[in-house]
Amino acid sequence: MLAKRLIALFAVLVLGLSAVPANAQSHTRAEVEVLAQYYAQHYGVPLELVRRVINRESTFNPAARNGPYYGLMQILPETARTMGFRGQPSDLLNAETNLIYAVK
Repeated sequence: MLAKRLIALFAVLVLGLSAVPANAQSHTRAEVEVLAQYYAQHYGVPLELVRRVINRESTFNPAARNGPYYGLMQILPETARTMGFRGQPSDLLNAETNLIYAVK
């Protein structure tokens, strides 16, 4: 009985982890805050604006998706491309990549 439960738990974990793209790295809110602060300062955008957009669009979840929108700031891949992005749309699920192109 215990063996069956362990196998079932393992299967759930494997299936659950495989549903998250490899490039959607898990970042804590504190890590996202540090990245947001860096890119807000780097691009001269008010930090409070960046924080509010992140909170509204993804509640600080780098893996957030809504239709064609990706990541922390729910940027369209087409918009990111106008800012120099050359990766796959799923690359925008990386918190730092998303902030590089969405804050710019």
